[in-house]
Amino acid sequence: MQRWYMMPIQALVVAPYPGLAKMISDMSGELPDFEITVGQADLSEALVLMDEWKNKHFDVIVSRGGTAELLREQADIPVIDIPVTGYDAMRMLLLWKDAAARIEMVGYPNVIRPFQAVSELIGIPVSCSLLGREEDAEHVLGNLKARGVQVVAGDTITVKKAAEHGLQGVLITSGREAVLEAFEQARQTYSALRRWKEAARFQIQLLDRTGEGFLVLDELGNIRWTNRAFRERFAGVEEATSVSELHRFPLLEQALRLQMKQGADGALPFPLTDAGEQIRVEFGKLQSQAEPQREWRCIIVRPLAGLAKENPRMILHESADGVPPVYSPVTVDEIAQAAAWTEHGPVAVCGERGVGKRELAQAVQYLIAAGSAAAAQAGCLMELVVNGADQESASLLAAWVQDLEPEQVLLLRGMEDMQPAACKKLAAALAACKGRVLCSFEQPAKWREESPLHKLFGRRMMRIAPLREKPELLDLLLRGYLTAYNERYGKQIAGIRPPVMQQLRQYGWPGNAEELRLTLDLFVRETNGYYIEDQVLPLLGTALLPASGTAGWLDLSKPLAEIERDIIEYVLVEEQMNQSKAAQRLGINRTTLWRKLKLPENES
Repeated sequence: MQRWYMMPIQALVVAPYPGLAKMISDMSGELPDFEITVGQADLSEALVLMDEWKNKHFDVIVSRGGTAELLREQADIPVIDIPVTGYDAMRMLLLWKDAAARIEMVGYPNVIRPFQAVSELIGIPVSCSLLGREEDAEHVLGNLKARGVQVVAGDTITVKKAAEHGLQGVLITSGREAVLEAFEQARQTYSALRRWKEAARFQIQLLDRTGEGFLVLDELGNIRWTNRAFRERFAGVEEATSVSELHRFPLLEQALRLQMKQGADGALPFPLTDAGEQIRVEFGKLQSQAEPQREWRCIIVRPLAGLAKENPRMILHESADGVPPVYSPVTVDEIAQAAAWTEHGPVAVCGERGVGKRELAQAVQYLIAAGSAAAAQAGCLMELVVNGADQESASLLAAWVQDLEPEQVLLLRGMEDMQPAACKKLAAALAACKGRVLCSFEQPAKWREESPLHKLFGRRMMRIAPLREKPELLDLLLRGYLTAYNERYGKQIAGIRPPVMQQLRQYGWPGNAEELRLTLDLFVRETNGYYIEDQVLPLLGTALLPASGTAGWLDLSKPLAEIERDIIEYVLVEEQMNQSKAAQRLGINRTTLWRKLKLPENES
């Protein structure tokens, strides 16, 4: 029958005795679909032989008796046992049935049991002793000698030990039928394994094509497999070998912590946000059919489609490295005050949109990371949006925040919009939290004394002044943003003309630093010379875009390229200038977004 495979099966034969090695070598011509490498070694010697050939590829190993059992424990490829057939047993029994000397069969079960079965069948009684380990032979043979046994039949180790005890050893050999039977089993095993591997490759290719990320952990927390989407999302995760090394990936670390608090499989009750993209993290159990007692874990990361933002949700920002932000809309005094107060409990940070509450939390994270190796390792700033959270979500969040480490910084938004009972539960957990927590509010803090928020913050409430009250920061921010947009657009603008500067200083900046940043973006794109001239002043005040859902700000008389840029800028503002989040909403990748922002308008 023609075989479906083309390449010969690479077989390593470890023969326990020289006669078996010679017989298989002589039979190689009868096994054309095998490329056979023969070595002669018994039991522990076989492990040395395997180590010598560790760099050579084999598909199967063929051996016998205890040597096959030992190799099976160490090898990661199939080990086929050359059996003791009925023919082998019958030949040995007929040879010794009328012997005057007392004889005992001694060896491993896979060698001795065929003799027991055949002896019962043909009516020739035989006494047998089974070995469990190589070390058992010494004790068993000593007892046999004391009982008057003179001849011991068994495998190679039995014959060697028998001679040491002054007993006659008779080697139980395997015939041609046993060898052919073993190679047929090797052929079938290889064929089934090859089909299984091919199916596994197809499954891996399908999993690599999906946008969902998969990570598999064994029961000890070792990482056993990840698919392509997972490796692309968490670059470098393939270098981690266990869950203990995932501190480099704050999203995974926080997801695992949340799942431990949740205590059950399934999806976390709220999404996480990584690099501006919302994702749903799910957990499940895997079982091996071969080893059902082992329970493995699977982590699935699913991107959330659509533009809607789910609440509550967690957002992870860039990891702190001890370098303070250069162009921050918050002052050094505000940063120092927030860092000091968070040592004693959560701090309420109030201010208009765009004043820099998130930048304040990031600055605190940078400040702590600069003075603590543990804080630097703790990772990124975590931002938790809890608008509309119910009691179920609040219970999980409460359990999670209580486990925050002292060097971890959390920015919490939306507590004023939580359900009252949920707010009370979360506030109680925040009061016991060891981490540094800043809670963002757009309205001034005016809570009643019985309010859980009033009890939580006490006097730890600070106000971030709007940009119009910080004229000393305006020049610094203007220079910083101008430098940044020069780099983005490839411009060489050296400064701002005095009339333009005067108008900028007199403007009220209702959108605060966010509006200032976008205004400078518009000015730089409209400037082709070395200075920003007063021709751009009509753009002042147009950067503060209306709330989401309105489109009256679009000037449809503009060329298509300019309308496209206006839409991109609109989404960027809504997403706090986060390009990843903006790209997701616009349905393009970050590279395309960056290119459209980088190109001059007449080329976009």
